[in-house]
Amino acid sequence: MSHKIAHWVFPNLNTLGGRSNYVKFLIEKFSELDFENHIVTSMPDDTNHKAFLTHHKVFFHAFDFDKSMEDIHTDVTVRKVKELHSLFLKHKFKVLLIHSLKPESFIYLKLLLTLVNPSLRIILLIHDLETIKYLANNKNVDLFILKKAVFICPSTYIQNELMKISPGVQNIVHIPHGVSASWTNEKLRSNYRDFTFVGDFEEHKGLVQLVVAWARVCNNFPHSRLFLIGDGKLMNFVKRLVVNLGIESKIVFTGWLNNEELNIELESKRFIVIPSIIGESFSLIAAEVQYLGLPAIASSNGALVELINDSINGVLVRPGNIDELEKALILLIENNQFLDKLSLGAYEKSDSLLRPDEVIDRYLRILV
Repeated sequence: MSHKIAHWVFPNLNTLGGRSNYVKFLIEKFSELDFENHIVTSMPDDTNHKAFLTHHKVFFHAFDFDKSMEDIHTDVTVRKVKELHSLFLKHKFKVLLIHSLKPESFIYLKLLLTLVNPSLRIILLIHDLETIKYLANNKNVDLFILKKAVFICPSTYIQNELMKISPGVQNIVHIPHGVSASWTNEKLRSNYRDFTFVGDFEEHKGLVQLVVAWARVCNNFPHSRLFLIGDGKLMNFVKRLVVNLGIESKIVFTGWLNNEELNIELESKRFIVIPSIIGESFSLIAAEVQYLGLPAIASSNGALVELINDSINGVLVRPGNIDELEKALILLIENNQFLDKLSLGAYEKSDSLLRPDEVIDRYLRILV
């Protein structure tokens, strides 16, 4: 009989931002290894189902939690917790993998954990700082410590942030995200002129600061353009900003791209800019571009400093500092010799990154 894993994913897989692909990757790999995966989520949409139609070991269980619910002792709350507990009793899950902590579902999770079999292995994947902050609220972390949960951190940065809110926490496992080597393309970057940003159009990503920095100097580089790959809440604002700055011809909006399309775009770029204002928990894109020899201008915060070494495989700038962004853009556009040095450094960095199979091996040590 195969092992059964319950995945706690709220609101649903398609609302986890950049984490969605990583969670799907884990579920797909576990399914290939004959684990039975049960996704406990809100009402799953068609996209969720289509993503897993090829995997007969994946099942969805939808729970419509009330976002406005405040009283944990209402009849509705008790009924839904009983339904959750019945699901766990029926399938006799060996492992509970928690991929997200949200206020509207945490009350149910908290009550559920008081009922489940003590032998249930609880694993909390800490994908971002928001999870750390939520663990700190009302000492929520104590619940997981009491249950002897395993805390998986993708970077030393996140591990340190977790230790700050609870110095005595144990069972911390460091598992960086796996990066596929299939993108490897050993060519230097000085023959290219365009550069790029890839990510959510959110305030904390530093996209506005990047656009302003580029507007200051773009007229000095008539053959270079900034490609903005992604989408999000700030899309309309950024488009208006580009128009107001008069640089429409110097910026290209692509929207989100699939993996093949993204690979094609990245192969033809000079460098990438990752100007995050708030520390990234890992930055999968920063890791992936190492295999392409693509240098990065990146903020000197969070896990980015674990992936990008200043003047080795990229240039580090202070978060939100437009002046430093401007200088870095000029440097990497003008200095071909320095750029190619960084490109070689990126290829060398890729040798130290975990491959997907190595990541799964580390999970198996915890799951089995």
